[in-house]
Amino acid sequence: MNRIAKNAFQCSLRALAATLVAGCGAIALLEPPTKSVARFILPEKLTVIVVENYSMRADLAVRADEVASAAEARLEANTKVPLVHWSKVYDLKSNSPTAYSAMTVAQIGKALGAEQVIYVNIGSNSVSGLPGGMVTNGSFTALVKVVDVGTSKTVWPSEHADGFPVEAGLAPDRAQKDVDAAAASSKISQQGGAAVAQLFYTFRTGS
Repeated sequence: MNRIAKNAFQCSLRALAATLVAGCGAIALLEPPTKSVARFILPEKLTVIVVENYSMRADLAVRADEVASAAEARLEANTKVPLVHWSKVYDLKSNSPTAYSAMTVAQIGKALGAEQVIYVNIGSNSVSGLPGGMVTNGSFTALVKVVDVGTSKTVWPSEHADGFPVEAGLAPDRAQKDVDAAAASSKISQQGGAAVAQLFYTFRTGS
């Protein structure tokens, strides 16, 4: 083998080795999905999702329905828990706003024929951005608890009196150009609803 051919052969070997190393690195990064275990297994009895916000901000009131709808869809797809449609809560609130505001969580559930209530108190649902339409960040926070209608007692969580903390949102490193702030807030509400539902069933992350 002459010098030129030998050098070409050695270069080919080095390139092949580099490709294999890079490939191994890529394979190492492909970690298998991990399992997220349910925080609480809901009893299979008629359940209603009630989403509110104590701050009474109008924008959060609008987002409450989106959170409830998204949570309901996830629970229907991943559990056998029967659900009162989220719109029934809206109807009750709209038809009797004064009476509704005076109801306890258990009384709301009873009025809708439910046996248990998933109660979600929204803390925040906000987006921030830069001039030019780039949404750079967004967050959703809420407290979630399950109330038994018959006893009016919170059956979960036992360690958090106000509810289990949940958060979701748009990460700062995943900025979206030309996204309307209202649309981004709506998307975060849906992510928040999904995060609420995922408290109650086991699922795989990263899949």
